[in-house]
Amino acid sequence: MRGHRDLSVAVAAAVLCAVIALVSPWETVSLLVSLPLCLLLPGYTLTSAIFGGRGPDRPRLLLLTLAISLSVLVVGSIVLNYMPGGIRDVSWALLLVLVVLAAARGAALRRDKAGTRRRERLRLPQMAKLDAALLGVGVAAALAGLVLAQIPLSADKAEGFTSLWMLPARGGEDDVMRIGVASNQQDDEEYRLVVRVEGKDAGSPRKLTLVPGEEEVLRVPVDLPAGSEPVRVGASLYRTEAPKKLFRRASYFVPRDQAR
Repeated sequence: MRGHRDLSVAVAAAVLCAVIALVSPWETVSLLVSLPLCLLLPGYTLTSAIFGGRGPDRPRLLLLTLAISLSVLVVGSIVLNYMPGGIRDVSWALLLVLVVLAAARGAALRRDKAGTRRRERLRLPQMAKLDAALLGVGVAAALAGLVLAQIPLSADKAEGFTSLWMLPARGGEDDVMRIGVASNQQDDEEYRLVVRVEGKDAGSPRKLTLVPGEEEVLRVPVDLPAGSEPVRVGASLYRTEAPKKLFRRASYFVPRDQAR
């Protein structure tokens, strides 16, 4: 790509941004250097390859740069999703660098074929002072939003939740129920699980202690009486801090042809 300074700068910038984004220990720095690699360089080089020696004017160049870069991100995410490695930081960086390199090479060949030798820098659109100021404010606001999105905030007033489910055991064990309790509370939680068959306790209550994000699945044997009607099995969950207040409830009706 000799003689095409803008394309050489674009390729060098893509490689530099990819390396910094991958090795930087600071997420904010990685995010900032990823912006030109994702939103500018692929679109600029592809636009140059499409138009060859006679590119669009600068306002349209900026619009096409952003639009084509976003299109590369969309198509790239679909391609990487079906690749063996999946969507990862390294695969994204490698893909974008290859796109910039291939597009820059194609643009250089088209320019050479057309007899156009470009030694200028990356072309930037000429804007009025007010437009430039508004663009700067918008970019600053976007960067501030991205930085704030990476800062973890306290969730003192956030409310967690607990789920309770019940299904028959697998493998034809009709007299065994699988009961799952999943805690997504903010702190460790203690529970008491009571299982009843047709309103009668099925064994002693079971005590559980779960940390946030933990799920425990119990295999509970139940005595299913024979009869013509479906047998109702119920699971009631209580929290230790409120032992008499029902917290969660799940029910399952065992068909009569399975009841013993």
